[in-house]
Amino acid sequence: MASVQKAAQELIEMEALCMNLRSRRSECIGKIKRVKTTDDTSYFLADSEVKYLRIFEAQWEVYNYINTLHALWGFVVQCDPYVDGNQYSLMSTAPELLALRNCMQHAGPVGVNYIPNKNELAVPVQRLKQRGDWGGNHAAFADYFPNYQKGDILLLRDSIERSDSFYKSISRELESKHVQNHGQKAIKQAARQLSLYR
Repeated sequence: MASVQKAAQELIEMEALCMNLRSRRSECIGKIKRVKTTDDTSYFLADSEVKYLRIFEAQWEVYNYINTLHALWGFVVQCDPYVDGNQYSLMSTAPELLALRNCMQHAGPVGVNYIPNKNELAVPVQRLKQRGDWGGNHAAFADYFPNYQKGDILLLRDSIERSDSFYKSISRELESKHVQNHGQKAIKQAARQLSLYR
């Protein structure tokens, strides 16, 4: 069992990661919403290029956010007491986002579409299937999209908005386990003597 100091350190790091995720999630949603402003503004030159740039920036913001979600899961499964990695993995909670991340990591930008009336970024799942690396050491495409049908679309803003339950749940579980083992008062006392980086 972890010492109370280690438990406090893990909870401090978890809190910092969750604050970072809240901020990144908000930035992601904001970048997607800002694409619409290119429709509402008349640029002297290159209206379409401005929109394309905003879509491109939003796509990479989504990628960075998913990477941070993935890092959070990696951090938590190494904590003591052990938090069930299968229950809280991105493969269990948001496989479509993990598929997008893995695809972009190996193939770069995936070519995101913009749906103006929904102010939403969309990726045809077929595009991920074609561009991703789904064999060898990687999970199969069907593991990410078990109910895939041709024509399915991944809506990025919608998926990002729903993803906050992932880090809220995993954070609550880790905190609950540490408090159960050490008590809230002891953890708070130990936390006062620690900094985020030792």
